[in-house]
Amino acid sequence: MKKLNKATVVNAVSKRSTKAILSTMFIVAAFSVLYLVFISAVPFNAAYYVALPIGIVVIVATALVPDKKHAKLVVLGAVGLFTVLAVSVGFIWFKNGMLGFFNAAVRTINGTRHAGYELFVADESFGAAFLFASVIAVWCAEFTLFAVRKPYVYFCGSAPIVLTLIFVGLMPQYYVMALLVTVYVCLMAVHNGFTIRALFCYLACVAVVMAVTVPCYFYAGSKVVDDFADTVAQAFADAAYGKSMPSGKLAASSGMRSSNEVRLKITLNGLTPTLYLRGFVGSELNGAEWSATDKNAYVQNGYQGLMDYIADGGLPTMQYSEYSDLCKRNNKYNVTVENVSADRRYIYVPYTLSSYSVGTAYYDMGLRGSVTSPTKYSYTVFAPDESGERVTQAPWLLSDVDRSDEMDEYIKLEGQYRAFVYDTYVGLDADTQAAVRGVMNGFETASVNTATQFIRSYFLDGFTYSDKCDEVGQSFAADFFGGKINRANSAYFASAATCMFRALGFAARYAEGYAVYFDGDDETQEDLTITVTGNATHAWTEVYFDGIGWLPIEITPTFFSEQAPDFSVDPNDPSGTDARPSTPSQQEPEIPVETPPTPDVPIVVPTEPTTNGNGTPALLTALKVMVPIASIALFFVLIVLLFVVRRNLVRIKRRKLLEADGVEYGRAAYRIVEQDCKHFGGFDGAMLAQLGVADGGTARFIRLTERCVYGVHYVSDNERAFVLWYIKAVQEALTKNCGFFKSLYYKYVLCLVI
Repeated sequence: MKKLNKATVVNAVSKRSTKAILSTMFIVAAFSVLYLVFISAVPFNAAYYVALPIGIVVIVATALVPDKKHAKLVVLGAVGLFTVLAVSVGFIWFKNGMLGFFNAAVRTINGTRHAGYELFVADESFGAAFLFASVIAVWCAEFTLFAVRKPYVYFCGSAPIVLTLIFVGLMPQYYVMALLVTVYVCLMAVHNGFTIRALFCYLACVAVVMAVTVPCYFYAGSKVVDDFADTVAQAFADAAYGKSMPSGKLAASSGMRSSNEVRLKITLNGLTPTLYLRGFVGSELNGAEWSATDKNAYVQNGYQGLMDYIADGGLPTMQYSEYSDLCKRNNKYNVTVENVSADRRYIYVPYTLSSYSVGTAYYDMGLRGSVTSPTKYSYTVFAPDESGERVTQAPWLLSDVDRSDEMDEYIKLEGQYRAFVYDTYVGLDADTQAAVRGVMNGFETASVNTATQFIRSYFLDGFTYSDKCDEVGQSFAADFFGGKINRANSAYFASAATCMFRALGFAARYAEGYAVYFDGDDETQEDLTITVTGNATHAWTEVYFDGIGWLPIEITPTFFSEQAPDFSVDPNDPSGTDARPSTPSQQEPEIPVETPPTPDVPIVVPTEPTTNGNGTPALLTALKVMVPIASIALFFVLIVLLFVVRRNLVRIKRRKLLEADGVEYGRAAYRIVEQDCKHFGGFDGAMLAQLGVADGGTARFIRLTERCVYGVHYVSDNERAFVLWYIKAVQEALTKNCGFFKSLYYKYVLCLVI
């Protein structure tokens, strides 16, 4: 007997443990899917994904102590304490993280819907994003613990998010949708029922997040805490992507070439004097840090859809290759790159890329990889005929004589992109412009070669190259051109040269990556394998050549010939030694910007100049306002119709069950009443009598169903009418005096219908 009892207890404990483990797994899956769907609205950011395990820890910690009386309250208190500490330690971080998340969502909307919405001002750092995401994760996990016990609440809480993402064109990846459906099925298989209280858990989560953001606007922050956050953020970034380049942070660029760690392995069957493998590209200098082009630039000022439009012609990712093909050049060779420890966010390719199969064109800033991109990839490139500053335009760019249709199409696309380039990559802020102009002594030129020689001469005369450079303050331009920096590295020189090119009217950008130099004059070898270490980390300036595209310009002393240029002749004289050899009779001939016909351009230009006060077409403004409103209204109408249809289906099913006879009729009638009463404490005659259902009616209903089930009684028409009356009486008693909204809840959610 004891053995039997012991075995029974063991089985009971085993079943309970299995159910607890399965429930915990389903809850973790539900939280993960809901969280991933939520953050799928923004471009990839490791900070959001790093915060995911924090929410899982909250769920597991709660599941480990399910039988303790106050376990859930303890975990809830820990989550609240974590939120208070996280936010109070650095209100500015949390605010920046929140605004950064919204900015990321806005950029994605702009990129997919071409909306052109403005951004919030925020320092979008890894640490700020992680802090915000971790607070969101713990509260999302905490309330998922409550809501997911009732699967319909989880569905109602997550479905609007998914529909919203679909509406704005941010359809989550198919695997997220598949996981979402799988979790729904699993939850509905394990859990039953529905409580309206769980629905308010998500609303409480939103309220908490909004409440903790209020103090962010009244706290000035702490430098010590900010420095610590930057250190932690950098550590996370290094762990996620691999440390290799300063990525535009000039203050962190000192010693960037001092590592012997293998970064890349390159195999190629052709050589050029220098192979520039581009990674990070910066277009905006903010103090002492370069940042990528604001994504709003690609959808504002009439440039909506431009990148997609010109991409069909290979621009700008393979622009030099398209240009070379039209020039009938054949000097191509193959390159294979294996990323050993370099930053995995970038696909390292040269400017002369001809074909590729890995990575995604990130607007006009090179190829970007992802966590799933292969570390080894191959591509085809052109070998440039000359160094960047001496590249000349082909005759067909300057004259329509013997120009083919392909050339005309290229000129049309290039003209569109060049308009964007000169509208985006030429300007400088007032302080930087003043600092640069102060050292140029009125120098002007329209030749890239002349400008390059002038900049190189300025660097040779005033600075010393050193990988361990002088520290830079809050403003790089003020320090570099103000005489506070003597020792500079390639990041400093590239930054300064970019500013100087722009001050002279050239479109220029800052670039980082790896520069591989080859000795000797032989430019063709077979299957040469090169190991690229951290010592090859480099920065340079890339300049846009009209009609040709972006090309690298080497301006760092010791990396170019240090023989001082001859400025005895007027550098602005087109007949001087610095003139472009292909056009000796004219200086920098301008290629006309050709506007393609309206039907060929995916840019909507209104035919009527009707605008609102902000200059936006009135019809477009109305659509932006009405389409979301109409979509939301349609969504709610569909939800209402869904509940109405569901109620009618339940009614049809129940009526069909009550058409049976004998045993099946008795079981169906009792099951209907039992299902209706289980949401109110179960089928109890005394409770129903208190609600107004006659006790005799309940007794007669029970006797009738028992006769059907156990006595194989065939029901008469009067008895069927009585059963229908009794079920309606029970439903009316349960929903009596419950208020309007609860009445709707009982009728359309619990489906108390017959």
